[in-house]
Amino acid sequence: MKGWESGGIVVGYSGDGAGRAALAWGAAEAGRRGCPLVLCVAWQYPVEGTAGVAEDAVLGAAEAVVREGVRLAGGGRVVTVCEKERPSILLLRVAASADLLVLGASRSAESGMLGAGSVSARVLASATSPVVVVRGAEGGGGVVVGWDGSPSATAAVAWAAQEAALRRAPLRVLQFSERGRGEATADDVGRLLGRQLEQVRDLEVRVLSDEPVAGLIDASRSAGLVVVGARGLGMVRAAALGSVSQALVLAAHCPVAVIRSARDA
Repeated sequence: MKGWESGGIVVGYSGDGAGRAALAWGAAEAGRRGCPLVLCVAWQYPVEGTAGVAEDAVLGAAEAVVREGVRLAGGGRVVTVCEKERPSILLLRVAASADLLVLGASRSAESGMLGAGSVSARVLASATSPVVVVRGAEGGGGVVVGWDGSPSATAAVAWAAQEAALRRAPLRVLQFSERGRGEATADDVGRLLGRQLEQVRDLEVRVLSDEPVAGLIDASRSAGLVVVGARGLGMVRAAALGSVSQALVLAAHCPVAVIRSARDA
């Protein structure tokens, strides 16, 4: 990690299809922000099921994955991290000082299951930085964020506004209200975001009585990015990763950003 101490977009790269999708998304985001792309590759030894494989061979394979990642990242500043470590531990350590961590959708997520032992589950449960899980395809519907007034959802709205401004894209705030109480208006959201909202090209606030998971998954069909708080929107507060966040990571049709508030950390 020579020449890099903090900031930037950290991408967990594995060399498979999910890793390449995460790398492409992360490289585009680093380009928008004008910041470094930190390519993170973890390797382990011994490797289960490959008896007789030398450690140097495993390291060589990991270094080849790094070289491939740098090539695929294209232009821009790329910092590489290749260490013998469990993927979740390495990603959490490197991302602790980063602006954003980007992951590909795991095989378990693609199958509709996010096991507690998966890299995605461990990272999402413990990361202090925003995390984007790249899945599906980016639509042209701008940035969608769910809000219920909780601290976590409020942090998600603020982050989504910055991202929409960065992309020069519309921001759609979906407020999910139980029994019609606590409904927000565009003016309410404007007071919440203050100056951040001035940079948003187009704002739409909708109050929905839908169940949050169904409403956000439906919105993800046309969105470029869905943003959700790590907790809130009716989630169980004691859970490390709330049910809505987890459901979006498993079933959204576009990339999903999971944001923590200071209270969640």
